[in-house]
Amino acid sequence: MEIYIVFADTKTVLSKSISLFTDYPYSHCSLAFDSRLTEVYSFGRKRPANPFIGGFTKEDLNHPFFLRSECELFKCTVSETDGQQIRRMIRSVEENQHLYGYNFLGLFGVLLQKEIVREHRFFCVQFVAEALRAGGVRVAAKPAGLLRPEDIARSHELELVYSGPLSAYLSAAAVI
Repeated sequence: MEIYIVFADTKTVLSKSISLFTDYPYSHCSLAFDSRLTEVYSFGRKRPANPFIGGFTKEDLNHPFFLRSECELFKCTVSETDGQQIRRMIRSVEENQHLYGYNFLGLFGVLLQKEIVREHRFFCVQFVAEALRAGGVRVAAKPAGLLRPEDIARSHELELVYSGPLSAYLSAAAVI
């Protein structure tokens, strides 16, 4: 079973700020269960126009907010059992999403290299790393709350599939 990890530069002020601190062009991270990127999950903006209302999201990458993005797409091969564990973790968060929120403080912890753990709070990279760990995939030796997007992208568990405009990938994937 293949799991996909999407790294995106959404070209927002927040995205540019995060990229400035990480020195990595992609600031947002999502997890997908299909190569067409129709089933995509993350922690981010609940409403694209408002960066301050965040939490668990099932993302529509065909939304104009994402279509202007540059991206890198990686795949990770896992067993069916491990894939189901990842799905169970995400399903549990989705079913209880009213309890979850965005871990804004955790972002500052990453900058200070001091993990700030908050119950039911994730930032995007932290969520993707925890979801992968639920399926036995360790993408980095650091705790999930200290990870930056490039820490996951550099993982030997992942294989780069695509790099370029997200809209071009989605157009090509729709034809397949």
